[in-house]
Amino acid sequence: MENFPVNLAYEVVKTPRKGGGIYSIFILLCMVAISALRAEDPYEQTIKPFLENYCAACHNEQAKAGGLDITPLLKMRATQASKEKKEWEKIYEKVSTGEMPKKGALLPTGEEIAPVLEWIAVQLKR
Repeated sequence: MENFPVNLAYEVVKTPRKGGGIYSIFILLCMVAISALRAEDPYEQTIKPFLENYCAACHNEQAKAGGLDITPLLKMRATQASKEKKEWEKIYEKVSTGEMPKKGALLPTGEEIAPVLEWIAVQLKR
């Protein structure tokens, strides 16, 4: 009887479980995967910066040039923003025809415009 632990709960807690490290590794891998997905998110890495740099100055809550306020799009994640088809249709039409951004404003290069139009086209097809 003297080898039997008096406090079983204490013994269970202080005794490491087999395989406990596997759960820690699994959680760590999940966290790394989520971070990698966010880092590769074209909406966060390309679309939002484009809108902020070339559109937000005129298409915000105060100015609403052309009746378009992109502020809500800048606050959304990609899955949420992609559902805003009306706004993306307007943006696609104006950017693809060269009507926007207006001449005299800071203008994006073709290399900056192409991935934005591609992303919008994919969202509009969904």
